[in-house]
Amino acid sequence: MADTNTDCFLERQQILFECESTALEVPESERYAFVFEQLLDRSSPPIEPDDVFLGRMVEGPCPDPSAPPALHGSFIHSMGHATLDWPELLTKGLSRIGADIRARAVRQNTGEGTAFAAQSTRCIDAVLRFAGRYRVAARQASSSATPETAFLLRQAAEALEVCPKGPVRDFFSALQSLWLIPSWLSASWYLRISG
Repeated sequence: MADTNTDCFLERQQILFECESTALEVPESERYAFVFEQLLDRSSPPIEPDDVFLGRMVEGPCPDPSAPPALHGSFIHSMGHATLDWPELLTKGLSRIGADIRARAVRQNTGEGTAFAAQSTRCIDAVLRFAGRYRVAARQASSSATPETAFLLRQAAEALEVCPKGPVRDFFSALQSLWLIPSWLSASWYLRISG
């Protein structure tokens, strides 16, 4: 992104703007998961020729950099930058973490725990769908890329077959998770995956 503050995560801002009125009609307890799903399900999986790891957002010049953002974001609250439980994420993967959250909710047998597990599952599933779309896009892009770029794209696609869904299998897949997850989670929102 340019240092001039005239560029933004253009596609993300457009999606947020488009879903704002609908999000305000969603019950407050489900709003975060709804917006998170909208962001990930509607975001493109952009791939640049020099990408080694996948997970970037579409960037571009703001339509009017002097204007205030079109979205007030009253339905999505950020705790700022977050430090995730990387050992748990890398050794278990999101699917196992989600299963652990659901099991804990069953043990607690509270409405709050059940609601938390349901919303966490929705967010985890959105991340996994996005990673799957990125994997497909990388494989497609590799077919018309230079040999070196094709190798890197296939390597990233293979990593996304494993992570962030399950435990990482090697250093490269660990780095792919370390790139994909914070690119989406700490850019403007925080997902508590540890329960």
